[in-house]
Amino acid sequence: MTRNGYIGAMGIRALRAIPVALALAAVTVGQPANATPRSDDPVPVDKTVDYRMPMPLLGNILVNVRTSAEITKPTRAGGELRVTNLRQSITLPPNVVLAMHQVGAATMEISGGPGLVVDNAGTALPIPCGQATFPSTPVPPTGQSFTLTAALTCQPVVLPNAGPSKVALVDAFDATVTPRRADGSVTPLGTFTSPSTLEPGADPVLLAFDVPAGPREDPVHHVYTLTGNATVKKLNNGPYPIGPGTLDAARDTTTGAYTGTLTLPPTRGQWQTGPLPVAAEIVFVQDGALTGTLAQDSLSANGKVTLKFPKIWVAGREFGGPDCRTSTPADLVLTTAPGFDILRGGKATGTYTIPPLVDCGEYTGQLSAMFDGPDNAVAVDVTPKR
Repeated sequence: MTRNGYIGAMGIRALRAIPVALALAAVTVGQPANATPRSDDPVPVDKTVDYRMPMPLLGNILVNVRTSAEITKPTRAGGELRVTNLRQSITLPPNVVLAMHQVGAATMEISGGPGLVVDNAGTALPIPCGQATFPSTPVPPTGQSFTLTAALTCQPVVLPNAGPSKVALVDAFDATVTPRRADGSVTPLGTFTSPSTLEPGADPVLLAFDVPAGPREDPVHHVYTLTGNATVKKLNNGPYPIGPGTLDAARDTTTGAYTGTLTLPPTRGQWQTGPLPVAAEIVFVQDGALTGTLAQDSLSANGKVTLKFPKIWVAGREFGGPDCRTSTPADLVLTTAPGFDILRGGKATGTYTIPPLVDCGEYTGQLSAMFDGPDNAVAVDVTPKR
């Protein structure tokens, strides 16, 4: 998968931040009247997998990523997969420690690690665990390896299909790395992004299992219109419009689980960053199945969307292009607020993270630094289509 380069010292200093995108992702809240079936016997997993991570001064280095968790499998199709007690550690080799000492680094912190995905009988579904945050950790003495550790909390995922399934680490992720001096200031390396990829031949599968079939009724279709706005944290939480879009869900009446599609029209956002006006055209492309749970009084959604930026304007100058997009699909997060009704609709909110951008021309790195980042918000009205 193509990735953009480091985020460090930038040629366009005034370009700060435009994270723009919608996201609605995998939070399964609110159970239907018939509780979704699930196994009560979690399976412990603990595996170390190698990734290649580019680092300044050193090039591509081999890092060990250890993942431990407990995975609870569903008892049948339409049930929930649950991942609990998830911990990840990244171990960097001694040459990284030496390089950090050479630039005066006393600590290092990393944001971003390999996420989890489940292949459910041929349907790829992300497991929403948020972004791994490896907190500031002292750099050890030279000659030693360097391990940073993060703990994550995951939301359950409905597996709609019967058949062979497996939980695995993703094959690529972006790690945002910040080495700091003892006084807390950044080193000459600044903050940079390392687009990391699975080492060829490495096995990322954490657990393989079979999902049994169960009694199923014909699904019932529910179609909703979504209209609202999303905010951009780096642009003072300035809003941009979302919709009207469509969520089309085929719901299992026994479990409340659904699969479906999310269609959002192109939109345009306008902001002000310091003295500079900023605008962008945004196109949303669904990646893979949309899944979730729809109950009498709640709705959750789980999906991925690739964000395309055909045009970006900063102070009147146009950037972007037909291939300008996020390097990976964005996790989409949506949960309804109290008062939702399956027949009348209601309000839904969520947060989203924008992955780094790629293929945006000469200033891809600078544009990515303006757009990517976590903790952006979305709020929509969910209205049944008549």
